[in-house]
Amino acid sequence: MSSMFRSPWVARDRTGRIALDLPDGLVAALPRLGDEVDSLLNSDSPAIQRLFPTAYPDDPERDAGYQAMVRGELIDRHRDGIALIAATIDDEYLTDEQLGAWLTTVNALRLVLGAVLDISDDGAEPDLDEDDPLLPAWQMYHVLSLLLDDIVSALSS
Repeated sequence: MSSMFRSPWVARDRTGRIALDLPDGLVAALPRLGDEVDSLLNSDSPAIQRLFPTAYPDDPERDAGYQAMVRGELIDRHRDGIALIAATIDDEYLTDEQLGAWLTTVNALRLVLGAVLDISDDGAEPDLDEDDPLLPAWQMYHVLSLLLDDIVSALSS
């Protein structure tokens, strides 16, 4: 999904350090999106269910026990990742460990946004008008996809 018509926002430089060069709009939007997702983490919103997958789909009682055991830890991890992005979004360089946390968190944000947009596996996108209220969310979904691609490329190089 990476475009050859833009410079990567996350890439290793010649010294092996991970350089971060995000567009200003993404620097402003990413922490806000993180805050919005953070506010939903303790809710039963369908938008965040993908962050807490069912472990035992054929056994609701066993799955409820599993969810009770791990949900708090998962919420803490998501919150830590959201806080890390907010704390490092203006940094020029990230460590591999920080970028790994970015990967997990950006993916989680994208999953939540995909759930809000009801994105299916068929990849079909609606034909939206410029004044459609969902257009900014679809645009952010695509930006997060590009960012994820850059992160994966940087981590694998």
